[in-house]
Amino acid sequence: LARLGRWKVAEAAYAKAYPLAPKWGGLHVQWGNALAHLGRPDEAKAKWRTAAGLYRTAAERTELARLAP
Repeated sequence: LARLGRWKVAEAAYAKAYPLAPKWGGLHVQWGNALAHLGRPDEAKAKWRTAAGLYRTAAERTELARLAP
């Protein structure tokens, strides 16, 4: 959904996925991306800060470093 630019639907999907994987950093990174595209930068930054303390793959760590240095 995010790749298609359907940010509002993607954000809702991330919110729905959260109870299934609350400690997965990648979810928070992508959720933050969706929020940023929806014009909600403070919420996006909060998701990225949360992601920084959770499990992330190497690619997710690289993306997060680019988004929230």
